[in-house]
Amino acid sequence: MDTLAAIRRMRQLQIDATINLETFARFSTLLALMSGAARRVGFDRFHDEGRYLGGLITHQVIYNPHVHASQTFLTLVEALAQEPDAEPRAKVGLEGYSLDLPRIATTPAAAQAVEDKLQALYPGLTPATRLVLINPNASDLVPVRRWPDHYFLHLVQGLLEDPGLLVVLTGTTPERPAAEVLRLALDSPRVLNLAGQTTLPELIDLYNRASLLITNDSGPAHFASLTSLAVLVLFGPETPRIYGPLGPGVRVLYRGLACSPCVSAYNQKLSPCTDNRCLKEITPAEVLEKAREILQAG
Repeated sequence: MDTLAAIRRMRQLQIDATINLETFARFSTLLALMSGAARRVGFDRFHDEGRYLGGLITHQVIYNPHVHASQTFLTLVEALAQEPDAEPRAKVGLEGYSLDLPRIATTPAAAQAVEDKLQALYPGLTPATRLVLINPNASDLVPVRRWPDHYFLHLVQGLLEDPGLLVVLTGTTPERPAAEVLRLALDSPRVLNLAGQTTLPELIDLYNRASLLITNDSGPAHFASLTSLAVLVLFGPETPRIYGPLGPGVRVLYRGLACSPCVSAYNQKLSPCTDNRCLKEITPAEVLEKAREILQAG
């Protein structure tokens, strides 16, 4: 019903063009067609592996797995300025193709709301308390991206050696039970579970209050790019060269094993791996050392 309503709304808006950021996804391609837009840009497989989309795209762009995804997306926009052709669009240089992300500031009222929420769970909170956020989750779409849970346990135990740190676990509502298991295992009043307890704007406000976010390769690493928060991202089956967050404070740990990256647009992000050594070889001690380095640098 939502899909039909969206199609009806798009047709009422008389959309001229659609930009499909999905790689070889049939559903979004069909939505673009049903929107009524005359110009429809998207990725085409040409002679590569990928799902067949027929002739539903008017401006066909090669998906480039060798440059950052943001540059590939900008190429889609550039392709709309060109006339449709059977040849791949858009044949332009990538020099200067980079995104200058906006920064979302927190209002005084929102900052106080975050402070109140934290203080309700940890009465010892003061303005001098430094927050380290831990996102131990990753989308169920690619579970192989998860750093082992017991690694997070050892990492947080090391962080708690600093009495001035408060550790906050974040995530979505379905991820709250797993985060609660970690919180109970740590058994410390300085570990809070806010998974499922914040809206997206509140999460951004929390990022603006915190000193560091440590996360699996997942959405929060990119949300944090809208703030000045220092972010430490653990990459394994995907590569930061294509999917690395764009924030200025982003640091990445990535082993780059011979089998990495093993998920891509060409295999629909389906990895045969059952032992993600690309992440297991990133030890808690290594992450802890990097985290302390970032915190010390301020």
